[in-house]
Amino acid sequence: MNRGYWLPLVLSTLMVAALVGLAWGLEGKIGAEKALTRVAMPVGIVWLGLSALLLRSLALKRWLDGVAAGTLTCLLWGGSNGLVADRLTAQLESRYPPFQPELEEPLDYLVVLGGGTREGPHRAQAGFAGDRILLGAQLFLSGAAKRLVTTGQSREKLGGAQRGPAEQTVEIWETLGVPKEAIEALPGRNTAEEIDAIAAKMEGPWAGKRVGLLTSALHLPRAMRLAKARGASPLIPIPADFSSVRHGYSVVDVLPSAEALWQSTRCVHEMLARLVSR
Repeated sequence: MNRGYWLPLVLSTLMVAALVGLAWGLEGKIGAEKALTRVAMPVGIVWLGLSALLLRSLALKRWLDGVAAGTLTCLLWGGSNGLVADRLTAQLESRYPPFQPELEEPLDYLVVLGGGTREGPHRAQAGFAGDRILLGAQLFLSGAAKRLVTTGQSREKLGGAQRGPAEQTVEIWETLGVPKEAIEALPGRNTAEEIDAIAAKMEGPWAGKRVGLLTSALHLPRAMRLAKARGASPLIPIPADFSSVRHGYSVVDVLPSAEALWQSTRCVHEMLARLVSR
């Protein structure tokens, strides 16, 4: 086997060993185990494969292949390590501070955008962004909001339609003790349509009322921008589902992971939406 094959394997192995050793030295056995787990996951394996391909291209002096492999390696690593994902998230989530109900007059209506639920086997469940559902109920039950409004309708999918986010949210709120007569549902298949439904209310029965808009902190800047553009203002921004609250970093955070890649993807989605005014 020539050096174009064994050298990348040796160097990749040494790179993993160095990272695991660093994690062991700084964070002990648990840190080393977490580092090994990261590189053994699908995203970590792809990253190692691209790194080996880069090293092989350089060893064989295939510069064009090396540039392509290096670009892909850097893109994957940049988008899937916790430090980058956290910084991107923090930039978006810092636009609006946490809501402090004790310093505010009670809201006449609190609109909670759909998207924080999913359909379970026998009941609606809180999903990835479920904190917005819980916070909405807490604000109502504490007297900070007089009525709750949820948004989102079902969409046809392969295999048939399921209940929409609004129906799922209503079910969860009722189990938490929110009276059905204090809940209102609005349609909308995406954020733009939901904001349009809110704007229609702001021009009608909600005119002059104190209305709060609650959604994930990452998503709130886009929702407020659309609300201003579509005449659904003034709305009081209320962020939830914060993802960038950290208390320090570790060596493991530098390694690629599916969680960090998903977080970076959400940030890029919000940025692209701004570029196309959506």
